[in-house]
Amino acid sequence: MKIYVQSRGYDQDKDYSWMQVMEDGTVVPEIPPLSKKAISLIETSSPALVLERLPEERLLLLITGLEPEDRLDIISRQIRIDLAFVGTNAGEDEFALRQLAARALIEEKRKSLTASVSAAVELLKNPTFLLVYPEDIEKVKLALEESDFPNQQELAAALSLPEETVGNFVDGKPVQYEDFVKVNDTLKLNLTRAKEIFLPPDANLSLPEEENPEEENIYTNFIDYGFYVSFSKLLAVVSGEGTEEVSPSEAPDLTKKIGPNSQELKAQLAEEIMRCKLPPETEPLVVVTGFKKMETLAEAKIWRGLSKLVDTDGWTAISESKSKDKLSLSMLVEMVSGWLKSVSKYFGNIEDKDGGDRPK
Repeated sequence: MKIYVQSRGYDQDKDYSWMQVMEDGTVVPEIPPLSKKAISLIETSSPALVLERLPEERLLLLITGLEPEDRLDIISRQIRIDLAFVGTNAGEDEFALRQLAARALIEEKRKSLTASVSAAVELLKNPTFLLVYPEDIEKVKLALEESDFPNQQELAAALSLPEETVGNFVDGKPVQYEDFVKVNDTLKLNLTRAKEIFLPPDANLSLPEEENPEEENIYTNFIDYGFYVSFSKLLAVVSGEGTEEVSPSEAPDLTKKIGPNSQELKAQLAEEIMRCKLPPETEPLVVVTGFKKMETLAEAKIWRGLSKLVDTDGWTAISESKSKDKLSLSMLVEMVSGWLKSVSKYFGNIEDKDGGDRPK
């Protein structure tokens, strides 16, 4: 199972970006392999869901717009999380992705899904430790000499910090984030950068003797993104969907249907995709989106589509004949329009000739 995540960090320079997360903890900047057709049917400003069969016997599930509680950036904007999973086209992967899609469609279940995803996609807000880069150590020592404090001991006493902490700061060794900020601000260093060290949430605040913070830890690959993703936790979210006890999947009703993006129809769609297999076509099959016209979804010939711009009481069946009739009508209109332009041009030419023969 391939896993893709898009989110952002706490600071303004950590903007939204997609990554593919590998099982070994490494990451690659890469967007999910949605088709251009699928991309054209969703709107980035509102939550969306897509189930699409891809070439090479693959199935993709896209879920966008998850909003964990209290996940805000530096200017208090909501931080969202978007996910994409790519598995095999049948069997356990399809079943699990269908169940996960259904969970994302039902409001109450979506809340629990968001909480699970939030635990797997961690916001790297403040590092646990910071340290001065080697090239800045002389600048630190010079700032201490020019300060009002005659030595490190006086500075430590003024800040109510252990002498060892101030000594570590000056020597370029790891210092807890809050203590680093205190010393930096007091010496008015205005360091443009410091090495960030993130530790797991359940780690001790003091570094174990056997752990070297300068070595890579689980967060090293994610610091530039501002958020950390646990592959194993997200995989567990998907795998858990495949363990539900349900009856064997039914064959799908192949009638194409479109309806308004309402809680009622999303619940009906969730029940259907939990119960039934997906159609076999290599196409976007399920699209739940924000503001897309009914005609756009109909022309795309998706199996199930919901949009906020569809103004009907419920599901509307879109038959192949209607699509063909619509195409024939549009072709007829184009032909008539071309004929009228030709006639107009013809009579215009006659009028010009008549005008040229008249005496001035």
